Amino acid sequence: MYNSEIYPSDWRVSRGIQAAFENLLIEYQVDMTLWGHYHSYERTCPVNADKCQENGVIHITVGSAGAWLGKDSIHLIF
Repeated sequence: MYNSEIYPSDWRVSRGIQAAFENLLIEYQVDMTLWGHYHSYERTCPVNADKCQENGVIHITVGSAGAWLGKDSIHLIF
């Protein structure tokens, strides 16, 4: 919903989600949202109407939820 990427298609989707859901999140006093995306991890301040505000919602974009974009192999160790 709030993302720092500058891709026009992502920006349009973000603005559409804001228009559809931001007022509901504020009305129902949601503290935090989790969003999935495959490029990066981001966390906002509490946001309401594009501004940091005490009555806003913290938005976290989790960057491990999609396509691998690099050329290096991944080695998982458990």
